[in-house]
Amino acid sequence: MTLTPKDKREFERVFDLLDKRKFWILEASKREAIKKGVEAKSVEEKLKKLALDSCFLHPCRSFIIDVDDKNWNDHLSAEELQEIEGTDTPLLVSLEATVAAQPNNLRKLSSPEEAYNFCVKSNMIQKSNRLWPGNKTPISSYLEAGMQYWVWGFVTSIYHSEDNITAMGTPSVFAHILVETAQDSCQIDPLFAHPRFLHNVFEKSACAKDGVQLYVGGGVELGAMEIDSRQDDTKEFKDAKIKLPHFMKDMLLAIVNKSPSLLHKAQITGLSINGEDITMMSADSPSRYITRIRRTLPISFPASSDSFIVRIAPLFELATIAMLKMEDTLNLFNSTEIPLQGSQGRHVIFPPTFHLPQRHQPPHHQNQWPSAEK
Repeated sequence: MTLTPKDKREFERVFDLLDKRKFWILEASKREAIKKGVEAKSVEEKLKKLALDSCFLHPCRSFIIDVDDKNWNDHLSAEELQEIEGTDTPLLVSLEATVAAQPNNLRKLSSPEEAYNFCVKSNMIQKSNRLWPGNKTPISSYLEAGMQYWVWGFVTSIYHSEDNITAMGTPSVFAHILVETAQDSCQIDPLFAHPRFLHNVFEKSACAKDGVQLYVGGGVELGAMEIDSRQDDTKEFKDAKIKLPHFMKDMLLAIVNKSPSLLHKAQITGLSINGEDITMMSADSPSRYITRIRRTLPISFPASSDSFIVRIAPLFELATIAMLKMEDTLNLFNSTEIPLQGSQGRHVIFPPTFHLPQRHQPPHHQNQWPSAEK
């Protein structure tokens, strides 16, 4: 979406409210500045330049830096991007031996049939003849609901014993059955065919924001998953590089607004599924004002029995790591006191997400910035 000069002036107004003493100056920036004999610029100042140079809605306007976004190559050096990516907490955490046992046991199995039965018995995947080793997985024929249940359901169910985190926006099992029945036989039991009945089933199950499934615990949103049933590079860019980072920033902001001491500790986890591939994303704040987005390289769901074991084990590890990261943030939030705060005149702790004015967005997307920082 194209931005107007008024939008850019609003960004500048917001930028001027920030405390420049708390800007993030990278060590790589300092070294480069010494070579050139100039003053080192902060990450926020370089972000401002991209925000004002561009005429489209970009995450930088929400003080988001996605280290995989090629737009940063003209504003940050490779060394600066590496420093941003590597600061503080790692993207992938090491699994404890007890947690890693299940994927490791899976790797020890010799045949796809053994691995498939192991996964079904462990509630890792849903039992389906379509996923039986020897058959090709018809991923391209699924709608999003079928993909979410039959193919990628383990992303949510791998921690089926975890009671503290709930997936909101997952269509109910019954709704999935209706979807699969409609796809397989092009007909639905007459008892359930009444449009009002179908509307009620899907309306009650559609809890997510704009098609994004949310992971919620302790009254806060901890992560999100976006799923597309088809391999679509354009839609993947829109969802994984634009929509999900903004959603994740909003989730991080909500936690920080409630408990400011978690600014540099909380992490929001994202899962982007594009056809056969899944990518894990992480949003955190290594500095006062910047939200950092990092992601794994995509890994694929097994397309046939030949690759079942070697493909499914890393997928379970990824899903486990994603859930552990959400669990860590939930534990941090639940163990941190929420301080008493006045509702007015509060200084800027963490910049809100930039949303387009009401001419483009509904009223509930509006953010109110404080008038000044104290």
